[in-house]
This record gives sequence, C-alpha cells and structure tokens, in this order.
Amino acid sequence: MKSFTNMDELKKTIPDDVFNQLKGLLKNSKLEENEHNLYKIIESWLLKQALFNKITEHNDFKKTERFKKEDYSGCIAITLSGSILSIGPKIENKRKVIYTSIDIRKDVPKIVEEENAVLSTDIVIGEPANFSAGRIITTSEIYSVCLPNEDQIEEATVNKIIEINKLLLENFLQVDNFTFKANYYDNMLANKNDLFKQWLIIDWFIIGGFEKHIFKARAKLLWLELFSKLYQEILKNKKLENDLEDLFIEFTNVRFAWFIDDYKWYESEKKNFDIGLMKALEQLPLLKNYWDYLDKYLNEISK
Repeated sequence: MKSFTNMDELKKTIPDDVFNQLKGLLKNSKLEENEHNLYKIIESWLLKQALFNKITEHNDFKKTERFKKEDYSGCIAITLSGSILSIGPKIENKRKVIYTSIDIRKDVPKIVEEENAVLSTDIVIGEPANFSAGRIITTSEIYSVCLPNEDQIEEATVNKIIEINKLLLENFLQVDNFTFKANYYDNMLANKNDLFKQWLIIDWFIIGGFEKHIFKARAKLLWLELFSKLYQEILKNKKLENDLEDLFIEFTNVRFAWFIDDYKWYESEKKNFDIGLMKALEQLPLLKNYWDYLDKYLNEISK
C-alpha cells in the first residue's frame, strides 16, 4: 500500500518519543535502515493505532488517561511499540493479563498469558505498565488505554477483552503482511492515493496535529472497504475504462455523500442521539442497503 499521508507534514507533527521508538523498531527489525523502510514502519504503526481506535470504539470502550491499579474493572491498551496489553477485571486481587508483541519479520506473534497478575502501579499514558506478580513484569510505554462499558459483569468483561485482543491481533498481523510483504495486498485501489486524497468526506472532519495522520490511516482502511468493489468493477468493463476515475469520483464524492448523509440522519433520529459521522461510515460495509446502492450505480453506468 503506497503512502496515504504526507510524510514531510508528518515529520513536523510526530512526537519525539513516538519517532524515536519507531526508529528503534526499524533498527531491531533486520530491515535495511533507510528512509523508505522507516516510512513503512511509521505507516504500519499508524494503521495499528487507527485499528485500535476503531475496534475499541465499536465495542463501546472509552479512552482514558489513567487506569487505577485498584480499579476492579479491566482495560485494553496499545503500547508505543504497537504491542497489545489486555487486562482482565480484578478477582481476588489478581487479574488475567495477555501481552502480545508482534515481530514484523515473523508470522507468529509472541503472546504471554498470566492468570495471576497484580498491577504494581496505575497504567498511565506515556509510562510502562508494571506488575508485582506473574511472568509479565513491565511493558513498553503505553500509548493509548481504553475501559469497557461499566455495566458489564466480570465474566462478560473478560470475554469481551479476550475477543477484542484476538480481533486486534488478527488485524495487526494483516497490516504487517501488506505493509512489509511484496505483492501480499493485491487490491489495485490500495495504491491509488491520488484518488484517496480527492475523497470529499475527509474534508468533513477537522482534525489537526499528529492525530490527523492516525485519522487518515483509519480513513484509508475504510475507503478500501467501501470502494474496492466499485473500482474493480469499473476497471473490468472495457466500455468504461477511459472514464474510470471520473465515474469513481462521481460515486465517492456525490452519490456516496448523499447516501451517508441520509443514513447518518436516519440512524441518529432512530436512536435519539447523533451517532457520529465516523461510526456511521464504518457501519456501511456491513449494511446490505449500501451494497445494493452501489450495485444500482454499477448497473446504471453499464447501460
């Protein structure tokens, strides 16, 4: 997948601790130490952060700056190095913890599970998580941490955290595969960043600083989910190939904009609260009505 973000702009906004950590990952990866591979490491990291945000949000987890060691609930976190830390609720003063680190050069992640872990300090953004009991003693610095829905009972919380941990791991491995393995990701649209940058919906969000780059990673993943079929179907039609980009832009910036605007309004009215644009967008790949709408457009332009 070619770069979805402006690397010159990113270098001006990336925090020093993040940049230094990613340079360290490159050094330990056995990849050749050059700017091209550093950008690959950065893009992989941005995509993982984007997926962490998406998956936790869609499972009703909320971000926090601190998880107190006395808290009886659990949490799930991602470290600066891109490792996943899943901590279950406190039961008889102990917790189930899963710590997953992924080597970009290997297909098998390193997973450490501990049934009797004890937090020795609060989990705080920018600091390692530390334990006083169990095989896991410390982690790399925490970049983001999320808490589950307060209404969930202990057993449900454990199951939900394990489920999210598995989902994150599957997605992180896929990110590394299509970032670092040649020809793994054969979706032709993945390299069309000129089209991605013209997607009108991106301008509906006002996000600045370094978070803008994590947002763009999340938007690129969504863009591929929503429009890969459109691009491939137009490309297959010899009558349409000369108008491919115009037809693609017409759908993504005009027809799709109408559809998402109506969908977000309808769902918000039904639930009596604004569901938010990003959540509405990320629901569409699972919505049959969207794919029917896309098929209708494809039939229309094929006549």
